[in-house]
Amino acid sequence: MYAVELYLNGRKLGRKKVKNCMASFKVVYEPGTLSAVAYDLKGNQRGQSQLVSAQGKTSICVAPEKLQAAPNSVVYVDVMLSGENGEREANADEKLRVSVEGGELLGFGSANPRTEERYQSGEFMTYYGMAQAIIRDGESGHIQVTVSGDHYGSSSAMIEISK
Repeated sequence: MYAVELYLNGRKLGRKKVKNCMASFKVVYEPGTLSAVAYDLKGNQRGQSQLVSAQGKTSICVAPEKLQAAPNSVVYVDVMLSGENGEREANADEKLRVSVEGGELLGFGSANPRTEERYQSGEFMTYYGMAQAIIRDGESGHIQVTVSGDHYGSSSAMIEISK
């Protein structure tokens, strides 16, 4: 890439040449959409990326990798703190608790590289607004996963077990 243009909420902030695979901008935070557009030496657009900030009330989102699972399977459940617009709130970490009915919690944690928390405890601090539960199904026909926190309420998801 030769150059990158940066836009904040549609407003062009500048254009910089790429040096050592990077173009660096200093930007004052403003909620909304931050977009970067990359150009080659001929001025052709070669790529685009954007970040969207969470808007509105923050809540817990529980998203299993699948809503139906085979018997004796393991299911990964992503947990995210998100705004009303569905975007992750990366600046609002909180200790969350997970409970499982109809299955067994194998682990719950985040990607935080420096933690002393235990993955088997059922409680973990999110990292940049994210965590994950790993669950093995039980004998019932479904698994109910509920995640709660002190500031953002609780949220549940149901996973059906096919027989």
